[in-house]
Amino acid sequence: MFINIGNDLLTEQYIKYCKPGLGRLMRAFRLNASYSHAFGGRLRLSESSNSEDSVIDLVGSYGATLLGHNYPEIIEEARFLLQQKLPQFIQGSIHHGSTVLAEKLNEAAFSRLGSDYCTSFFNTGSEAVEAAVKHIFLLRNTKLEALRESLLLKSSNVLRKFSRLDRSTLIKHLLPSQVFSPERPVAQEFSDSPEHDTEILRCLDQYNLSRQVQCVRLLAFENAYHGQTLGALGMTYNERYRCPFQNLTPDVIFIKPDISEFSELIEREVTSFALISCKSGNLFLEHIPVSKLVGLFFEPVQGEGGAIPLFDKETREILNICRKKELPLIADEIQSGMGRTGKIFAWEHLEIPGPDFILLGKFLGGGLLKISAVMSKREVLQEEFGLIHHSTFAEDELSSLIGIKTLELLLENDGEVLNRVSSAGKIWKEKLTSVAVKFPDVIKEIRGCGLLLGIEFIDFFDSDSHLLRFICVQGDFGYAVAGFLLNEFGIRVSPTLNSKLTVRVEPSVGFSTEDIDYVCQALEILCDILRKRDMASMFRFLIQDVVASENSQADPFTRFKINDFQRNVSDFRQKIEPAENKVAFLGHFINPLFLARHEPSLNRFSFEELRQFIGRTWEFIDPCIFVNRDIVSGTGAKVNFNFVGLSVTSEILIDLFKRRQLSGARKLVKRALEVARDAGCRMAGFGQFTSIITRNCLELSVPPVAFTSGNSLTIGMSLNALNEALSKKGKKLENVRTAVLGAGGNIGATFSQLIADRAERLVLIGGNSSDSQRSLFRTLGLIITDQIRSVNDCNSNVAKSSGIIGDWISKIFSEPEYSHLIRTILDDTWSQDASHLERDNFCIKLGSLLFNRMTSVSPLTVAQSPDALKDCEAIVTSTNSTEPIVFPQHISPDTVICDISVPSSVSKDALQVEGVEIFKGGVVKLPNAERLNIDALPLEPGLVYSCMAETILLGLEKHWNDYSVGDISKKQVLDILKIAEKHNFTLARPKIEDAF
Repeated sequence: MFINIGNDLLTEQYIKYCKPGLGRLMRAFRLNASYSHAFGGRLRLSESSNSEDSVIDLVGSYGATLLGHNYPEIIEEARFLLQQKLPQFIQGSIHHGSTVLAEKLNEAAFSRLGSDYCTSFFNTGSEAVEAAVKHIFLLRNTKLEALRESLLLKSSNVLRKFSRLDRSTLIKHLLPSQVFSPERPVAQEFSDSPEHDTEILRCLDQYNLSRQVQCVRLLAFENAYHGQTLGALGMTYNERYRCPFQNLTPDVIFIKPDISEFSELIEREVTSFALISCKSGNLFLEHIPVSKLVGLFFEPVQGEGGAIPLFDKETREILNICRKKELPLIADEIQSGMGRTGKIFAWEHLEIPGPDFILLGKFLGGGLLKISAVMSKREVLQEEFGLIHHSTFAEDELSSLIGIKTLELLLENDGEVLNRVSSAGKIWKEKLTSVAVKFPDVIKEIRGCGLLLGIEFIDFFDSDSHLLRFICVQGDFGYAVAGFLLNEFGIRVSPTLNSKLTVRVEPSVGFSTEDIDYVCQALEILCDILRKRDMASMFRFLIQDVVASENSQADPFTRFKINDFQRNVSDFRQKIEPAENKVAFLGHFINPLFLARHEPSLNRFSFEELRQFIGRTWEFIDPCIFVNRDIVSGTGAKVNFNFVGLSVTSEILIDLFKRRQLSGARKLVKRALEVARDAGCRMAGFGQFTSIITRNCLELSVPPVAFTSGNSLTIGMSLNALNEALSKKGKKLENVRTAVLGAGGNIGATFSQLIADRAERLVLIGGNSSDSQRSLFRTLGLIITDQIRSVNDCNSNVAKSSGIIGDWISKIFSEPEYSHLIRTILDDTWSQDASHLERDNFCIKLGSLLFNRMTSVSPLTVAQSPDALKDCEAIVTSTNSTEPIVFPQHISPDTVICDISVPSSVSKDALQVEGVEIFKGGVVKLPNAERLNIDALPLEPGLVYSCMAETILLGLEKHWNDYSVGDISKKQVLDILKIAEKHNFTLARPKIEDAF
C-alpha cells in the first residue's frame, strides 16, 4: 500500500493552536496523519473510508496497548462500569477501586519479588516519577534528621559527663570559619567563639545541618528517560530536553553499568556529620561519613534509550551495592512493566530481591485510561507522604477498576497472556534479526525484551551520501525512517528519544506471522535503499506528485526500482589527518537542481519535485560538512577547508528576505556556524545569501569563530576581472567611461573609490530619494578624502595625482575656502577619534560641496536613473533591489558589465544586446589546484569563488579576527589582494554562472 496523508488543514490548525514545532516536524516528514478508528494492532486513517485500509501500529502507544487498541474485554468492562454511575473523583474518602488494585499489585509483587508493597496512584508516568522523587527525599531527610538528633544527643551527654574537661581545643575546631565548608558558609551567624556548652551544641547542629543539605544527589543510568516534568527531566539523559531547564532540575549523576566506576563514585560522593567524643581525657570532633546520594532510578529495559535491557551481571552488582549501602532503588517500569517484557514486573528478569520502589503506568490502564502507580516497599514507606502529596484526579474509580481488570487479564489461565508476549517477542526478534544478518552494513543491532524491541541502525555520519549523513548527524534519521515506512507501507514506527538511530518496535501481542513477515519485507526494502544510497527511493514519499501518481493497489514490494549510488567518500572527505588550522565556508543550493548534483540519486526528480522536497524539509535538515580538504599555499602554508552546506535554496532565502522573516534562516546559519566551531574551525566565510540575511555577518556571534563575508576579495577580483574583460576588447579602465550602479551602498562605494584611482570618467548612480542622495554624497565624500590623502602621500609639497579624477578633486579643494576641510581630511587623529556618524556627516558635507561644482563634462558625475548607463562602456552593479533594474534600453553594444548585485540587477534580455559581456565577479585559481568536489556549486577542479578564497587566505595567514564584516573599506580590498598575491591565488576567469 502507498497511503496518502492529506491532513493539510488539520495540520495547519494543530500547528497554530497546539504544538507549532512538533506539528511542523511531523509535516516535514509526512508523519502528520490523524486516525479515526483503532482496533487491535491497527489504525485507520481519518481520510480513509475503507475499513480494510489500515496502518500497522508498532508504536503501541509507547507500550500502553499491549493487548491492542480497544481490547474488547476492557471496552466491555469500561462500558459496564460507566453504566453503574460510579463516583469518580471523591477525594477525602476511602476508595474501593484503588484499595483493591493496590492489594492485587502487592500480591503479584510478593509472589514474584518476595517483598511487601504499599501503592499510591497517580495519572501519568511523569507524575509517578515526581512522587517517587519526593518520597525518597522525604525518606532521606527523615533518616538524616534522626541522625542529627542522635548525634546532638550523644554530644550533649558527652559534654555533661565531662563537664570539667578543657573545651578550648573543641571550641577552636568549632569556629565557624573552619567548621562550615566554603560551599555553604554560615559563619555570619556566629560573631564570637562559643563559650558555653549550649552554644557549642548549637554550632555542632548547624554544622551537621549544613552537611545535610549537601545530600541531594540522585543517580540515573546513561540513556535513561524518566519523563519531562522538572524532577523527571533531571534524570532524562538527552540534553536536548534537559539542558534548557538544567538550573531547575534535581542534581543528577548519570552512570554507566560499570562496577569499577560505580564503586569509586559511591566512595567519592560522601560528606561527614560531626559528633563530640572524648578520648584520653580530651574532647574532640569525630566525623561520621554520610553518603550524598539519595537514590538510584533504574529502568530494567531502557525504552527511550533504545530498547536496552539492563539485565547484565555488572548492573546486578551495582544494584546489590546500592542495597548494601541502603541507597534506595527505584525501578521505573512505566513502559516495561505490566507484561510488556513477558513478566508482570521487568525486574523479575534480574532474579534479585525486589527494589524499594516500583513505578508502573502505560498498560496499567489497559490501553484505554490514564493511570500510574508508585509501589513503595513497606520498610521504606513514609506514612506521612500520603498526607502531603495529593492529586485531584488520582485514585478515580474507573481507571482503578480498569487496572484491576487489566491485571486479571495478565494473570488469568496461569499467565497465558504473559506467555504469548514472550513467544511473540521471540518471533519478532528472530525475524528482525534475520533482516539484520542480511544487512550488517545497515542494521547494527536488534535488541530488547518481550515486545519492547529496538532496531538500531548504523551511524551514517561519514556516509558517501550527503543527505543521509545530514539526517544522521542532526538526529532526524528516525523520523525519516518512520515517514518512509508509514507512507510507503502503512507501518507506524517512531524513533526513540535518547537513541537517535534506534527505531522502537512495541507491537501488541496479537499480530500474525504474516504481519511480522510483511514488516520484515518492508524493512528489507528500506535496508537495500540505505545500502545503495538511493535517497530518491528513500524520500519520494515527500513528493506530492509522486504520491499522486502511484497506484495505491500496486504491490508495494515490486514498486521500487532501487539503483546503486554508492560513491567513494574520499572524493569529498579527506581521510588523512587535516591541517591544524581550519576554516569553514557556508553555502546553500543555488536552485533545486543543485540538490540533485549534491545527491545524484535525486536526478530522477523534476525541478518542481526537488523544489517541493527542499521546501518541506529545509527547516529540519541541519547544516553539515559537505567537503573537507587541505589547501596548500604557494608559500607552503596549509589550511584545512570545510564546506558547510545548508539544505536551503536561494529562492527560499530571497522570499524570507523580501518578507523580512529572517529568524528561521538566521537560526539555520547559526547552526552551520556551530557545526564549523565543533569541527575546530576558527574562521568562517559567509557565502551566497548567508551574508545577506545576516546583514554582512553582523547579526550573529558564535565565539571563538571569526567571520568574513568574503566581500573584500570579491570586490578586488571583480575589479581584476573587469580590467581583463576590457583588455580583451582593446580598452582600459583609464580611457573608458565607467558607471557604478548602487554607488550609495557600501560595496558600490568601495568599488567607486577603487575605480576613481584609474577611470577617465566615473558616473555614480543611485536612487532619487533623499536617503539615496545622502548615500551618494557620502560616497563622493569618501572618494574626495581618499584622493586628497593619496595626493598628499605622493608629494607633501606639491599636490599631484596621476589620476584624472584625483587631479580634478585636488584642483577644486586647493582653493583657500576649503583649507579647513583639507586639514580635517589629513588629520589621522580625527579620523580615528570621530564617531561613525561624525565621519559620515563630514563625508556627506564634502560630497554635497563637490556635487555643486559638477558640470556635464566633469570626470566624476552623479545620476539618479539607469538611463545614465547608456553612454558607459564599463558598468558595475551593486544594488539591493530584489528585481532587475537594468534593461536593454539602458545599455549600449559592446559594454562590459560586472554585475555583483544579489539578486542580479540586470535583466536576462540585456544579454541579447550585441557585444555585451556580463559577468558576476571573479573566480580564483588555487596555487596547487586542489579538487574540492563541491557538487552543490558549479566549479571546475582547482577553482574557488572569491569569497571562498578570502576565507582560505585568512586561514593561511592565521588571521583569527573578523575581516569583511559590516562595511568594507578600500584598504581591506587592497590588503587582501596583496595577501592573495603572496600565496599565489590568482584570477582564473570571470564568474559567469549563478552562485546565488
